[in-house]
Amino acid sequence: MSFVSREKEFLKFSSILENLISIIENIEISIIESDVNRTYKMLNDIRYEIEVSLENLVELLHPFLLFIVGSGNYGKSTLINALIEDNLIKLKTYQILGS
Repeated sequence: MSFVSREKEFLKFSSILENLISIIENIEISIIESDVNRTYKMLNDIRYEIEVSLENLVELLHPFLLFIVGSGNYGKSTLINALIEDNLIKLKTYQILGS
């Protein structure tokens, strides 16, 4: 079984995003004067999205883990679905061996 190093993947993706920001900065410098406003706005929008992605990537380096534990049929899945405002978790019941 092969495991991926979280730090190694983080460095790889953050390097890619930082390179994209550098490319955008170089394009901004060489914009043709006739399309300055539209092109500059588009590049700013792209840069913003890349910077947000980089911030999100940093958050993935140290993820927030939440464990909800309890007996069956006490609303654990319902609580999670309500918190994320979606019906993402399907209701399942597991029987613990020996009970």
